[in-house]
Amino acid sequence: MENKELDSIKRIKCYYKLEIQQNYHGKLEAYLPILSKIAEFLQTNILTRKRFINNKEYSSYTVITSSNATNSLVDNYFKDYPMFSSKQLNYLEWSKVFNLILNKKHLLRKGALICLESKNNMNKNRKTWNWDHLDQFYKL
Repeated sequence: MENKELDSIKRIKCYYKLEIQQNYHGKLEAYLPILSKIAEFLQTNILTRKRFINNKEYSSYTVITSSNATNSLVDNYFKDYPMFSSKQLNYLEWSKVFNLILNKKHLLRKGALICLESKNNMNKNRKTWNWDHLDQFYKL
């Protein structure tokens, strides 16, 4: 493997980001109390952002985890309280990458390729849909 490939493998990061945008949810301030509790639980801070797109201002609150300790809180939470939508599929991909990082397997070419595959199979890029997690919906 070339040094350039090794450098990019060392830069694989895993984080969880929860963002609430004003343009989707009306009064943004109404979400601050619940977001504050989420940030406290995840041992992180609330970030605010304002940006302009096509001369329109958009505001958002964001909670981001990035350390192994805070990512473990996210991972354990969604193991205990799974989602029953396509967000669960995103979580499963995220968790796969997080566990590769915890075990330092993301530093191997095979692990790095799994990370890339997971990244490319999330949100709007998803090409594979598997709803097996819904089999457990009423059993929890």
